[in-house]
Amino acid sequence: MSTGKPPWWRAFDKVERAIAGPLEEIAASSRYVDVMVRGLKVQRSVGGGVGRIVGGVSERVLKVANIPTRSDIRRLNKQLAVLTSEVRELSVVQREMKLAQMSAQANEPVRGSRSGTNEFDDVT
Repeated sequence: MSTGKPPWWRAFDKVERAIAGPLEEIAASSRYVDVMVRGLKVQRSVGGGVGRIVGGVSERVLKVANIPTRSDIRRLNKQLAVLTSEVRELSVVQREMKLAQMSAQANEPVRGSRSGTNEFDDVT
C-alpha cells in the first residue's frame, strides 16, 4: 500500500483510466452532440404531455395523502418572499421612527434647568 488509497479507490482509478479516453472522444464528437440535441427535443415534446398527465395524477394522490405538492411549495415560497419583504420594510420604518424619536428627545430642553424663567421668579 504505497499510495495510501483504499483498494476500492485504486480499482476505480484503473477502470477510469481505461474508459476515460474513449468516452472523452465520444463526448467530443459532433455525432454525440447531434444525438444529445435530438434526445432533448424528443424528451421535451413527449415529456411535456406525459409530465402533465402524470403530474396531475400524482398531485391528486399527494393531496389525498395530505402531502404538499410542488405547486404548494412554490406558492408557500412566494408567500414567504412577500412576508420577508414586508418585514424588512417594517424594520426600516421602525428604525427610522426610533431615530426620529431619539433625535427629538435630544433636542428637547431639560426640565428644571436654570436657563429661562420658572414659576418662582415672580415671587417677592
